[in-house]
Amino acid sequence: MIYCPVCNQERDIKDNGTCVQCDSNLATLVRWKGMPDAYFTEAISLRDKGDADGAIEKLILALTINPSFVKGYIELARLYVKKSLYESATAHYTNVLKLAPDNTDAKEGIESIQKIYARKTRDEKIGRIYAVVRMSVSFIAGICLLFIIQNFIGTSSFRQTPPMPSRNDSFQGVSKQGGISASLTNVSEMNANKSIYTMTESAAKSMILYTVQKGDSLAGIAAKKYGSASLWHHVYEFNNKTIKNPDVLMIGEILELREIRVTPR
Repeated sequence: MIYCPVCNQERDIKDNGTCVQCDSNLATLVRWKGMPDAYFTEAISLRDKGDADGAIEKLILALTINPSFVKGYIELARLYVKKSLYESATAHYTNVLKLAPDNTDAKEGIESIQKIYARKTRDEKIGRIYAVVRMSVSFIAGICLLFIIQNFIGTSSFRQTPPMPSRNDSFQGVSKQGGISASLTNVSEMNANKSIYTMTESAAKSMILYTVQKGDSLAGIAAKKYGSASLWHHVYEFNNKTIKNPDVLMIGEILELREIRVTPR
């Protein structure tokens, strides 16, 4: 049956396409009524050939002619899902449920889209957490690396001058260049030998430049110049801007040796 505009109601048609009641020619309307199915058939063919966009165009034409074309909505929604156009697919499944509330294809289609949205939300959340963790690990690793570098530079470049021994201490002066050890007796030993001296530095009347040789130490140089290894600290005081470590003398280093006056108590 087809709607006859002359009779204003649904009528059967004859084989020649005319109304059985008023003999009006309804062939054009018959063709028009069958166009949605024709477009749907073309859309399925295009879909099977991999032309999703062409299939979508045919289905839209079919739905334009027949807005109640349920299977056209369902197939169009499925194509939109394949193209990740989930909102459009949901809208077409919803149209189907308005026309046929019990349609299982539309219900299952909406459920599948909801699962896809839930999975995408979960993956995005995991991605954000991963990004935060990765940034935190990178930040902590950077701080640790900076600390290690600073610690390495500090321990390799820092030199601490050992404290000067007092007169009551016993000092063992060793030259790394020659391995010569000079033992300096403490005050108690000097009292026992009654050879206590008071060293006072006088104004320099003359100055000698001494070049450090292999095996030299401050104690050894003091013994050569002043006759007593215990006067090593005078050599160090005269050259404290040059000598960084009194235990280590560099071969070829130039030292200033000044005259001092040593008076007994």
